[in-house]
Amino acid sequence: MMLFAMFVFGVILVLLVWRHQSILGDGSAF
Repeated sequence: MMLFAMFVFGVILVLLVWRHQSILGDGSAF
């Protein structure tokens, strides 16, 4: 349960960071 929660949190964090970098980069993020 704990490992699953950490995995989900990690995925969400990576997605948020990726979207943020994409917006700052070329402005063509989703």
